[in-house]
Amino acid sequence: MTFTTSLKEEIAKHEINSIESRYELMAFLNSVAKFNKDEISLTLENASIARRIYKEIKEIYGVSPNIVIRVQKRFKIKQIYILNVKEKVDFIKKDISVGIKIEVDDLVSDEEKIAFIEGAFLAVGNVSNPSTSGYHLEFIFTKERLAKQVLNLLEYFKLKA
Repeated sequence: MTFTTSLKEEIAKHEINSIESRYELMAFLNSVAKFNKDEISLTLENASIARRIYKEIKEIYGVSPNIVIRVQKRFKIKQIYILNVKEKVDFIKKDISVGIKIEVDDLVSDEEKIAFIEGAFLAVGNVSNPSTSGYHLEFIFTKERLAKQVLNLLEYFKLKA
């Protein structure tokens, strides 16, 4: 298990309140979800993260995503978790600000800001093992807008990026 995977599993098992869950989910979905007219789809490789995202969607929005588990046999055997949300799609898109830039000041508390960074990390983050090479944190976004949002949040916490 990689250092990143173990760190993500630790974050996924950490309990947070409903407000923090919303901001974590906001960053996560904006980072990796596929938004169609009547469906939100997520493909995940980590069971702990899939469980957490499923739980957050269910608790925050009162909908149970459909779960499909596939076994991928290319290179090495692993399970792929596909979550599909088909209820309240328009409401969820609006609530998580799909396509809207979120400013640092929009997130009121430091806990909300941290939850947003955690959500982005769970979705597209990677960190090197500090015992082998020192810390190196990276996020690989496909949307420049979201990358700038996380950059601004990291700078808020005085982390140079």
